[in-house]
Amino acid sequence: MIDTESGSFPSSAMRVVRRLLQSWPAAVSLLILLGVVGMAIFAPWVTSSDPTRGNLRERLQPPSVEHLLGTDEQGRDMLTRIIWGGRIALQVGVFSLLIGLVVGVTMGLLSGYYGGWVDTIVMRATDLILAFPYILLVIAIVSILGPDIFNAMIAIGVRIIPEFARVVRSIVLSIRSKEYVLAARAVGASDRRIILRHVLPNCTAQIIVLGTLMLAGAILAEASLSFLGLGAQPPEPSWGTMVARGRDYLVTHPHLSIAPGMAILIVVYSLNVFGDWLRDLLDPQID
Repeated sequence: MIDTESGSFPSSAMRVVRRLLQSWPAAVSLLILLGVVGMAIFAPWVTSSDPTRGNLRERLQPPSVEHLLGTDEQGRDMLTRIIWGGRIALQVGVFSLLIGLVVGVTMGLLSGYYGGWVDTIVMRATDLILAFPYILLVIAIVSILGPDIFNAMIAIGVRIIPEFARVVRSIVLSIRSKEYVLAARAVGASDRRIILRHVLPNCTAQIIVLGTLMLAGAILAEASLSFLGLGAQPPEPSWGTMVARGRDYLVTHPHLSIAPGMAILIVVYSLNVFGDWLRDLLDPQID
């Protein structure tokens, strides 16, 4: 328990801030991510244009003062569509991550704690999922369920499950024989209490780090599905769909594909950089 009166919490917070400021790539990445999240949440107030309604008299305009990133083939403002596309990317990424996190962490806890036939079933199930290439498995699931944002969330979430399950299982295997776990079992604590009060808290740091990296992968997978026509459907402003539709104008109007492509690159790269910094921060072997 943190003793707030003694100033332990403020000092810990200041230590995190100092570590963040010492790593300018992580600090810049965090600022970018906060900006993207803020624009996605407040998209209706950040932009006044309708991301799905076009004006053919303004189609294929280059970047200008009125349209900072130009307009697409239907006269829709590109900046507006990119901002709204960030909302879709984050929605799919976060909900997919939640699916993978809840199911995967639960499977990993049960597999590592009980072992035996439970461990065998869970690990063979994860091996089966991991046997398929990431994007091919996601495409197969979406093709069966149908092209839709909700189905894309399910497909990506299913592919994330083994990542959490295997990481959590490995951690549980290393701590289930620790003294505090054996002591809790000796005093008659139930398995549920031991798992939730003593085992799961020791997996939190690794889960947080893995979550940031999996979020980047989920956003990239959503863009890939939308690029192939299996994710967000027109006229929804998905980054992947925008890149796909801009292919026909790469020579004459390259901004149609470059702008959403850069949005994907910046967000995914920022998540990876920030995730690496979190890993170093939460690693007990690093001062």
